[in-house]
Amino acid sequence: MRRALRISVFAGAVLLLGLGVSVVPTVWGKPWSIEQFHTRVFLDLLLRHPMLLSQLRVHDGFLQNVVDGEPFQLYDYPLNQLDGVQATLPDFMLNVHPLFDAGGADQNVLQTSFVKRIGEIEGLSPEARAKLTQAARHQIEISVLPAWQRLADYLPELQAQATETVGAWKHPEGSLYYGWALRSHTTTKLSADEIHALGLREVERIQREIRAILSGEGIDVLDLGATLGALNKEDRFLYPDTDEGRAQMLADYQAILDDAAPRLPALFGRLPQAPVRVERVPAFKEAGAPGAYYMPPPLDGSKPGIFYANLRSVREIPKFGMRTLAYHEAIPGHHLQIAIAQELPGLPIFRRVVPFTAYVEGWALYAERLALENGFHLTPSDRLGALQAEVFRAVRLVVDTGIHAQRWTREQAIAYMVQNTGMPETDVVAEVERYIVSPGQACAYKVGQLAILSLRGRAQQALGPRFDPRAFHDVVLGQGALPLELLERKVDEWIANQTQSPVR
Repeated sequence: MRRALRISVFAGAVLLLGLGVSVVPTVWGKPWSIEQFHTRVFLDLLLRHPMLLSQLRVHDGFLQNVVDGEPFQLYDYPLNQLDGVQATLPDFMLNVHPLFDAGGADQNVLQTSFVKRIGEIEGLSPEARAKLTQAARHQIEISVLPAWQRLADYLPELQAQATETVGAWKHPEGSLYYGWALRSHTTTKLSADEIHALGLREVERIQREIRAILSGEGIDVLDLGATLGALNKEDRFLYPDTDEGRAQMLADYQAILDDAAPRLPALFGRLPQAPVRVERVPAFKEAGAPGAYYMPPPLDGSKPGIFYANLRSVREIPKFGMRTLAYHEAIPGHHLQIAIAQELPGLPIFRRVVPFTAYVEGWALYAERLALENGFHLTPSDRLGALQAEVFRAVRLVVDTGIHAQRWTREQAIAYMVQNTGMPETDVVAEVERYIVSPGQACAYKVGQLAILSLRGRAQQALGPRFDPRAFHDVVLGQGALPLELLERKVDEWIANQTQSPVR
């Protein structure tokens, strides 16, 4: 007994010593390795963004670019339609924050969600539920509603400061600011002029493909935007504007994913273990939310990845656009890439979860093209939907750089986008206003996609018949999200190793 106790004490002392040797330099002293330094930076990020702790479910258990951006910290919009506590906090409390027991009820600000979820806790008496419900209601009355009122009272003051000028160029050294924003989002050294020209070329190329499909369907095209806009409104491509119609949309999205899943092993050697499902965007944020978005699974596997579809209007997404949207947000797009990254063994945690927009969104757009190339789309109209989605991303390159570098007005950007995509003007307005408040972000998608396509072409040319798409995709997905320049280096190293390997 004493021997066992001595062994236990000794083991505990060794464990504490080991933790001290590892943790102390990681958190306070000089890190022993680059991994410890990365961990310190990631811990600092988590401490400054506690919501990320809940999203990753880790509560239980680059840098130069940030410096370069410090002069521009006050250049963004303090309150906008995309970001801010007025939207992110309710969404976080509804869809991310875990509720394991009845503790911390006074921190839950959404009464209906709180009542629903405490009703699912086993062993909680009706009296306790009533007490907790009242406590949550009290917090809403004394804290949440007054905060909303203060925000509403502040809006006129903000509005008085607003101007009609919308581009980043309006700021002192605005061109430097926009250049930094482009570097941050695209992780390349492409200038605004280069990206603008790239966008114009891509719009022209994709529109040729669109015209070929329309011609094959016997549709004459004089005004491409008007033709696409008319197709988007045809009743045969729309669901009934009813609860039943919206339920059918969700079911059809799930059927698209069920059809895509068995096609993946031919293209990928590594697949995620975490499942993905489709859910409706919460009603309270439908009006300001995009048409769709993706929420990754937490690291503990307690929830699947979720593809959120916005059902505020059945006329926003015609049936022929649903496949490409599902491929982008779920598989083989965001879910496949992000879930694989979170499950990669041997990588520091920050490497598995920290995103680079050009890589993450570039992959999702590449996944759209991959699905189109490999027969995921069943009809010419489905293929048309894929190309319409791609030209939309190409137009973003033109519009974003037009607004922030070439002094386009808001109205000029809206007119160009309507003419070249066929999207409804209401949707275009929301898109353009998004680009206004987030300079450079919209450029990341197409820049990232084209970079991955270029790397694939380079590998195909170098390897010839030895090229295996599964091996290529495993390399691209096997390091977590990377800056595009670093991804290029990794792929080049893989190509060199493959060319030096003996033919089998």
